[in-house]
Amino acid sequence: MTDTSAKPQATSRSIRLLASNTWTAIKSWLRRDGLVIALYVIATLLMSYPLLFKLGGGWLALRDTDTYMKLWDNWWFQNYALRGASRDFTNMQFHPSGLDLSYHSISWTVALFTWILTRIVDSVTAYNLTIFAALFAAAV
Repeated sequence: MTDTSAKPQATSRSIRLLASNTWTAIKSWLRRDGLVIALYVIATLLMSYPLLFKLGGGWLALRDTDTYMKLWDNWWFQNYALRGASRDFTNMQFHPSGLDLSYHSISWTVALFTWILTRIVDSVTAYNLTIFAALFAAAV
């Protein structure tokens, strides 16, 4: 008979070693780049000053003419993901003939992150947080 108890112990040991190595790498990376990341965060906060204090309001929506379309895009992504609607066609615009969305400029990445954030906050705040995160990511 073979001893199978050694296999889970080896797996557990390798997981602990992997976690330890990962944490060590993260600490090393933060020691090396932490100051630059902190400066990027500060620069993003300063360059988008009113946005941080008005995340739930319409500050961004009033200044960007495409915001309402982007909010619809985010709603459409949620509709597509949860209800299995067609990704490339909607009859909710230009009813009854509908609209082909094949060439529509939906940013699927932004829509995904906004959809995840709408589980926590309202859609306008989620959109504003996504724009704020995009500003920071562009700096990095």
